[in-house]
Amino acid sequence: MTAGLVELLSPRFTLHMGEHALGLDAIARHARETTLPANIAGRVVTTPARDPFEALRYIEACIQADALPVPSALCTTPTVLDARFTAIAGDVLVLRTSGSTGAPRHAVFHRDALARSAALIAADLALQPDDVVGLVLPCDHGFGLVGQLLAAAMVGARVQWAPGAFAQQRIAALAAGGATVLAAVPFGLAQLLAALPRCASLPPLRQVGVAGGALPRGLAQAALRTFPRVELVHQYGCTEAGPRLTSISSRNPAFWTGSVGRALPGVSIAVLDPDDAGEGELTFASPSAMTRYLEGAVESAQAGTPSASGRWLRTGDRGSVTADGLVFVTGRTDDVVKLRGEKVSL
Repeated sequence: MTAGLVELLSPRFTLHMGEHALGLDAIARHARETTLPANIAGRVVTTPARDPFEALRYIEACIQADALPVPSALCTTPTVLDARFTAIAGDVLVLRTSGSTGAPRHAVFHRDALARSAALIAADLALQPDDVVGLVLPCDHGFGLVGQLLAAAMVGARVQWAPGAFAQQRIAALAAGGATVLAAVPFGLAQLLAALPRCASLPPLRQVGVAGGALPRGLAQAALRTFPRVELVHQYGCTEAGPRLTSISSRNPAFWTGSVGRALPGVSIAVLDPDDAGEGELTFASPSAMTRYLEGAVESAQAGTPSASGRWLRTGDRGSVTADGLVFVTGRTDDVVKLRGEKVSL
């Protein structure tokens, strides 16, 4: 039987959902009680993963059944992703990409890679056991699931789930739970900031994280005006990276020049076929990267020979890297742009 994921998390971790506080014991117990069909072994299962408890519970249940869970409510029909003839060998999760190639692909991750990635993000954000991580992102992609939920769980921080159709509802949940750390995509952060004047109270935030797209300077300034003492952290990456590659704090002057920061420890970033200005496609090698695509087309993402950090993989982003390691993202190598978190072909 494949080793689980929950067993790697801190026993101090708690997930607060409304009036309920759930720890690892509850997650493992519910996972054991989850019934999966006997013929599901070695296949791919779609999980209702916008709910963080359901995400963790179904991942554990699928591991026990020797299946690969896809935490995406928007995933294509599971039978299309039939993996009965694909060895799992320690792979425990499939993350669906956003489809920059015209159709989404499914990146497969080993348990240890997920744990490394979550621990790396937690260390970069300096998460502590007494932090309350406000979870406003859905857990059907790497940002919410790995970058927040698992990162907090690695260090034993408390996660306060803040669902709701309206920004005011999410802010109320964050304030009631005493959230100290919050992360969002730029569009989501703009929604929260616009709703704050209509809210009676604010969470005692010490840090606001942003990823999933370029952070406009005006939005960064608005966040700091709202929370004068907060630290803004911008992290850059892609699903195949598991999902983070670089990080930079608003306390670093380079933050205000548009840089997405330097590579996280253990991550290597290089420019493929740079032009005279040093700009080309950004590639990366990371021990937290995917093992393969479920469709078996990993070669399409590879670039160059393996390094000490692993295989070089393409990001699809154009950019440059300065002599002192600062990474700048300037655009895409294809005719695809991201609008409100969704990639759209021009």
